[in-house]
Amino acid sequence: MRILSTTTICLILSSCLAGSSAVPTLERRQTGCDSALWNRVKGAIMEQFGSRPCSPLGRAAIRLYFHDAGTYDTKDDTGGPNGSVMRFDSEANQPQNNHLRDVILALRTVYDRFSGQVSRADIINLAGLLGTQSCPGGASIPFFIGRKDSTTPDDASRLPGDTEPMDNIISKFQRQGLTNKQLAALIGAHTTGKRFSSPPSEPVNGNAGLAFDSTPEVWDLNYYNETLQQPTSPPLGQTRIQVDVAISRDPRTKNEFARYVTDFDGWTKDFTEAMVVMGKFGRANANLIKCDGVVPAAIPLPGGNPTPGNNGLGNGNGGGNGNGNGNGNGKGIGGTGGVALALPASGTF
Repeated sequence: MRILSTTTICLILSSCLAGSSAVPTLERRQTGCDSALWNRVKGAIMEQFGSRPCSPLGRAAIRLYFHDAGTYDTKDDTGGPNGSVMRFDSEANQPQNNHLRDVILALRTVYDRFSGQVSRADIINLAGLLGTQSCPGGASIPFFIGRKDSTTPDDASRLPGDTEPMDNIISKFQRQGLTNKQLAALIGAHTTGKRFSSPPSEPVNGNAGLAFDSTPEVWDLNYYNETLQQPTSPPLGQTRIQVDVAISRDPRTKNEFARYVTDFDGWTKDFTEAMVVMGKFGRANANLIKCDGVVPAAIPLPGGNPTPGNNGLGNGNGGGNGNGNGNGNGKGIGGTGGVALALPASGTF
């Protein structure tokens, strides 16, 4: 009987497996969900985020999720959630992305720990979902795996900008395959955002670091409420950006925007569905694998879901102490006054 050499055996198997401890390749790992592996990845991401709920890096990861996926074009099936913004400095350094350097570097550290087992694209996706869930009130969004990393950078100019006309904004979302309703739901992520500068060392009209609502560490309805009630003269410590006000007023989006002022459950549902759609952009992602048991359950809002009274004016049904009564906006979530932080979070999409 002929005895095969170790080299021959390795060639037949395409890899030399050292018992059960061998590390599977990325392609093999994507044929199923290894929840133990992905929980280790989750732990590494959360180490980068830090122990505080709704941390600056966690919120920046939500934004990175949009910037990785938001380059998608349905016409030629290019761009989308493919990890290119994390892989290529030429894309990360573009004006649309350079404020995200901190979170990109943090997630590159995570990728280096698990290289060959997971993709950059899946890490960005999971980080965005964990960033959302880590904020009180943030949705627990289903996690899917199987994205492959791009071998070329994407065109960051495809991303919507915060001073573009509404026709451009809607056109760019439609190019991705998103509806006006999904646009109105996704923009609500600004509830935990702050104005950044681009590049970060330069101020943006003196408003860098200002929040978009009174509770930037809470995933609530104040962004919708306060944008409508005070579109041009926000309270001290807050700012408004042109595109947010435009979305709240444009006939194509204003009805959904106004509905979310009093419909927390409806917004959560619509936001969750839109995030899943973005995470699956592209024909290559048509058969992603659902990976349960990785993204934790949502953190309840203190006092329950927001129920603003009088369309957000007055005291609200939930008590709304903290910044709510101070600003007269009646958040109705009881004692969740926002804490001002300097974040590299939202300013454009």
